[in-house]
Amino acid sequence: MRALVIGCVATLGVWTTAARLAPPAPALPTPALQNAIAVERLVRGAHAPRVLVLGSSLAARVPSALIGDDAMVIGLSGGSGAAAVALADAAGVRPTVAIVELQRLGMPAPNGWADSLVRAARSDRRARVAFFDQEHRPATLALSAIARTSARVRRWLSTESQRRETEARAAHAYGPVADAASDTAFAEAQRRLTRWREQGTRVYLIELPVHEASAITPTLRAAIDRAFPASEFPRVAHPPGGYPTSDGRHLEPEAAARVAQAIAVAALSEPRYTPR
Repeated sequence: MRALVIGCVATLGVWTTAARLAPPAPALPTPALQNAIAVERLVRGAHAPRVLVLGSSLAARVPSALIGDDAMVIGLSGGSGAAAVALADAAGVRPTVAIVELQRLGMPAPNGWADSLVRAARSDRRARVAFFDQEHRPATLALSAIARTSARVRRWLSTESQRRETEARAAHAYGPVADAASDTAFAEAQRRLTRWREQGTRVYLIELPVHEASAITPTLRAAIDRAFPASEFPRVAHPPGGYPTSDGRHLEPEAAARVAQAIAVAALSEPRYTPR
């Protein structure tokens, strides 16, 4: 009995010591940590991605594995395509093909935001490792798997009509994307993406499918078309069919996979791009 108590106390001591030495990790990444991980991908990647998908948390649902081994998806929580482009610019990443979410191209990042994130990622190696390895820690992987399984079970237990009703309620609560409809609002993204085109990057815009109640307004769509004409910034075409979302905006896995396949088709149509 005494040996058992000693063994339990020793085991507890080892776990306590390991917990103190290990970098802190929330149960699931917070929005700020998700964006820090996005910076790490850009700064610490083994090689520059040749296909780069840039956008908000809507884009984060798109699986890069279905686009190609040399593809990377940077979806910023609470961000926009314009902010993600600024981040890639600050990191000095120049892909062969860039796919940019157009929903909020008129919502640029605050001045100096992207530079400060990249500078912080490069200045502290310990912080970089802690952030980057957050994705691969056993605890995070296990909890993420539990969250994914829970979502699948909820979908399995609910009927299609119940899911669509939930989707519609969330979409109407969120409303349409109507901000930044003036031409001047797109100036920063227009300047950066035009420079990318001049440097040889083929830039495509993509309107990620959402519920019709959460779609961009006609006024905003017209402003985007004026600032980014399709002759210079071609659009990624979606295959026909429905694209269900979980909350009116974020695609369900099957729909996100179809969008990834459409992006892969667009990338393969670019003559300068040859998959690794």
